[in-house]
Amino acid sequence: MKSQVKNIYFWLYLITVYLLILAFRGFEFASGDMVEIINYSKHMMNPKLLVNDFYINNISAVIPNERYVFSGVLKLFLGDYKWMIFITHSILTLFMLLGLFKIISLYIRQESFVWLTVLILFGPLYKINLGGNELYYNMLISSFVAKVFGVWAIYFYLIKKRSTAIIFILFSTLIHPTVGSQLFIIVIASRFLSFLENRGCLVNKKELISVMLYLLVAGGYIFVLLKAVQDYGIDKNSYFEIFEFRVPHHFFPAYFPIKSYIIELMLYGMGIMFMLKYKMNDFTKFSIIIFFGILVYLLGVYLLKIPFVLNTQWFKATIWLELIYLIAVMKYFDDKVKLNLWQEKAVFYAIITLCLVAWIMIIGGNNYFAQKPYQFSENIDLNEEELLGKEVKRLTKSGDQFIWPIEFSGFKYYAERGAFVDYKSVVHRGTVLDKWYSRIKKVYGIDIKTRRKFKDIKKSARKIYKGMTIEKIKQFRELGIDYIVQYSDVNLDLPLITENKKYKVYKL
Repeated sequence: MKSQVKNIYFWLYLITVYLLILAFRGFEFASGDMVEIINYSKHMMNPKLLVNDFYINNISAVIPNERYVFSGVLKLFLGDYKWMIFITHSILTLFMLLGLFKIISLYIRQESFVWLTVLILFGPLYKINLGGNELYYNMLISSFVAKVFGVWAIYFYLIKKRSTAIIFILFSTLIHPTVGSQLFIIVIASRFLSFLENRGCLVNKKELISVMLYLLVAGGYIFVLLKAVQDYGIDKNSYFEIFEFRVPHHFFPAYFPIKSYIIELMLYGMGIMFMLKYKMNDFTKFSIIIFFGILVYLLGVYLLKIPFVLNTQWFKATIWLELIYLIAVMKYFDDKVKLNLWQEKAVFYAIITLCLVAWIMIIGGNNYFAQKPYQFSENIDLNEEELLGKEVKRLTKSGDQFIWPIEFSGFKYYAERGAFVDYKSVVHRGTVLDKWYSRIKKVYGIDIKTRRKFKDIKKSARKIYKGMTIEKIKQFRELGIDYIVQYSDVNLDLPLITENKKYKVYKL
């Protein structure tokens, strides 16, 4: 009977924590980081769609590419079953939470502290990171799915089922090569440190076979991808400049927020202290490897300027540091604060109450939650940009090409129209990057100088875009562009096709 009650508490905790995360993070269907994947999936389903889109034309020119596998899987959920994207994301989130629970429970005994660790990770520590990466994302993107497999890989590694861990890392790599390959390096290097520590350690046959399988399948896949990506087509200084312009928050530590440095370094300091105190040996090895990787990355990027090192995006690996150090800190509190039965129940009911209050406020239209997306399927909770896209699809032809405001992302999915250039969608091949950068400068008037002078380059781009002269706009027609989307407070001497509260669409 006690076992049944404990199971009920566990599942209620799991579902409540998920609903809390969903309430505070929302869910994005076709915007944000989904834009590259979901539109490529649409094109895979119907090659006649987005035929004049710069990103789609270039990403599909080389197969396989960095988006090929996941976009190919995602297209199975489109068609008439778009709500399945949300359902799949929900199942994967629950699977991640279950994996995190199992990892944390290896070190923390009290269930309340286990779930509090998860809530802190996805609550106060969310968007506090080095490298602009998260363990969890509120959309079905490859990075999130790869990290679900990564969480379970770490769990199996910690309980000494290392061959299973490698298989999970294999799947992680096929979904997102960077996430998976980093985890493979961390795990294999950890085993090597154990070998040195024990002056030799046995590697069982299953573990060796799993490593060979990984090298054959995932290694071969990465090799094929690198052949495409490493065809830079531009000099390395230009290559570095474009990445600094577009995604410095992922690649260059000088751009990481000061707030993140302060909080993360405090967490690292406390985490290392408690990790050593409790002799968390596997975590210690993970830390040594990740920090060594950071050192190599800094030397390779800032001193030697090696494009291959830049492409490793090693700071993505700091998500695992945040997790293991938080566990180490919470283990200290788990040891020092012993909750009795009533206190355990009080924490449980407090979390459930918070969840209920949050969803009541969401349903009631609270301003804080109204700013978050709850796009559980297509056509639900659309913003003005996406509503405009649906109208544009009705009024224009499939082969028409557009230029639009720099912040646009969800518009493309609903409009099914191509972009002359799309700031959010980037192909990582050098020759394509050079063309993309040239088009960005042509349309938005921003470049690396803007990035280095202003923190918010989108604000600069919006100002330049809104001030575009009619003479310059008409020049775009010569480049094959058919329409321009402008802000509602900009009036142009061009045929107005449609408008809403925020935007207007003009025919060139």
